[in-house]
Amino acid sequence: CEQLLAELNIPLVARHCGGQQGRRMSLDTANGKVLIEIVGAQPIEL
Repeated sequence: CEQLLAELNIPLVARHCGGQQGRRMSLDTANGKVLIEIVGAQPIEL
């Protein structure tokens, strides 16, 4: 996946992976903010 992004000149500026909990990612297209919600934890803004 990272190789394809690089080939398309799409920068990878943040990453949140690993662990055993499910995640949901939201992108606010109005301001470009990315929010990661993890089961049982506080949301994280990237």
